[in-house]
This record gives sequence, structure tokens and C-alpha cells, in this order.
Amino acid sequence: MTAQPASTGQQSSHHVDDADANNDTRARILSTARDLFLSRGYAGTSTSAIGKAIGISAPALYWHFPSKEAVLFTLIEERLTAFARIVDSQHAAPVQRLADLVRKYVLTQLSASTDAAGYASLVGMAEAAHLLTPEHQDTLRTMQRVTYERFSTTLRDGDTAGDFTLADTSATAFAIIAMCEHVNEWVRPGGRLDPEAVAEEYVVLAWRMAGARTDIAEV
Repeated sequence: MTAQPASTGQQSSHHVDDADANNDTRARILSTARDLFLSRGYAGTSTSAIGKAIGISAPALYWHFPSKEAVLFTLIEERLTAFARIVDSQHAAPVQRLADLVRKYVLTQLSASTDAAGYASLVGMAEAAHLLTPEHQDTLRTMQRVTYERFSTTLRDGDTAGDFTLADTSATAFAIIAMCEHVNEWVRPGGRLDPEAVAEEYVVLAWRMAGARTDIAEV
């Protein structure tokens, strides 16, 4: 008897299962590579080691990523993409928009301090040793500017509206971002201030740095 082809429904189910399996393997590769890069360093981690840690061969890993560099790039790219989605604001008023951006930045850093520190280490590792291709470096620089542009545009809008008093918009934007970026270096779980309280303190600091009018800058 001639074998009958699988029904459309069966084929669709197989495709979904295959896609789920591929996504799961890809996620495991990224998670394992991140841990190995941070513990052994990029140079000390081979694609074979990554594959062995999750039980797949190096050729199987290359089916998902063309190179070790592509794995590192994807780790950083996915973090930047997720971060840009979170640290955004739809407030029209610049004073409240700045507060919203600072709160989200600080709370994101504190809610995933281990991930944030790991991401910072990966970026530092990539930049210090020029590990990424020029094309990937350009892509990440463009992505990194998204957050800066949100802060600088907010500050510029506030300065134009008379809500802020700024000597240098760019310098103030970088200073506020740096302040938020490194918050997890001193805040510890169970400390005197909880994350929400720290975020509100940072909002006030950001307003002061921007020279916000005291009659409209209220937490």
C-alpha cells in the first residue's frame, strides 16, 4: 500500500514543534555562551565548549549562529532591544517625561542587577578587544544612541519650553544616563532604600541636574 502524505494539520504541527525546538536551542546557546564568556572570557570560550555544555555539536551550533562573534553580538543586541522597549515615555510634558525615563532606567537596572552587570561586562569585553565586526559595531552604536536621544530630546524640549535651565544639553544627558547606569553598583537588596525609593531620589537628582523649575518638578 502506498504511504499517504501527512495531512496539512499534521505538517503544520510538525513545523510549530520544529520552530519551538529551534527557539529553545537558540535560547540555550545564548544563555550558556553568556555564562561562559563571563567566567572564562571570550578568547577562552570555544564554540565546541558552548555546544558541549548544552549537549550539541559545534556544527549544530553553527546552524543557529555562523560564528562565535555572532553569538556575542546577539547577546548584546537582544539586551539593547529589550532595554529600549522599556526605557521610553509617552509623557508630553518634558519634566514628567524625564522623571519617567529615569524611573524606568533605574528600576530596570535594579530589577536585573546581575543581568545588567553581565551585559556591561560583555560590552566592555567586546569594545576593549574589538571583538565585533565593523558592521556589528556600527549597529550597536546606533542602538545605544536610542536611549541617549530620548534623554537629550526630552532635555532640549524642556529647555525650549522654559521648564529646564541647561548649560549643555548633551553633557547633562550623558551625566544623567551615567548616574542611572551605575545605580546597581551601590544599591544592595534589603538596604535602607527600596528600588522605588531609589528611583524617586534619582528623579529629583535628574531634575536638579536639568535645572527644573521647582514649581512644576514634583515627584
